Amino acid sequence: MKTKSKIQRSNFYAQKHRKLFWSIGLVLSVFLWIGYNQYFKIQDAIHIAVVGPLSGEGALSWKLTLQAIQLYFDSINQKGGINGKTITLDAFDDQNDPIQAKAKAL
Repeated sequence: MKTKSKIQRSNFYAQKHRKLFWSIGLVLSVFLWIGYNQYFKIQDAIHIAVVGPLSGEGALSWKLTLQAIQLYFDSINQKGGINGKTITLDAFDDQNDPIQAKAKAL
């Protein structure tokens, strides 16, 4: 009788461990799937960076230029982007200073 009791207990623990193993595997699979999708979602954009005077002398004309570029990119994105990828405009302010423009461009 004692042997049968020990076997039943070991089967019970084996089933608990099996359930725990599968639960951990399921949770890890979900996290990997989410991470994989987030990684490729980031890759679904084309970033175009521009440097110009957003403040200081010439800021008004540069802001109008940026608005025109953004409108163009928006029209492309509404049509599905380029090969399914959206275009994102990243603008940086150089305060109309050539030294800052060079530093931000690099």
